[in-house]
Amino acid sequence: MRVLGVDPGTKTFDIAVIEDGEVKIEKSIPTEEIAKDPNVLINAMESFDVDYVVGPSGYGVPPTMGSDVIDPSDSPLRFSS
Repeated sequence: MRVLGVDPGTKTFDIAVIEDGEVKIEKSIPTEEIAKDPNVLINAMESFDVDYVVGPSGYGVPPTMGSDVIDPSDSPLRFSS
């Protein structure tokens, strides 16, 4: 099983791929680059051929399984336009 973890940070988004308990891939992408083109992160993640993706819940939001997300627009984190 291959699992990809993403740690979004102020300076970089760090990606790690773990397979059978061993780190196989580590990659750092400057946050500024992702802010200009989010596809940079998406393309990197898709290129690693993983079974699962995990990310931080952040800001006190409890961890949630993707299958439990019924309506993503009903998030406790609201962004104004």
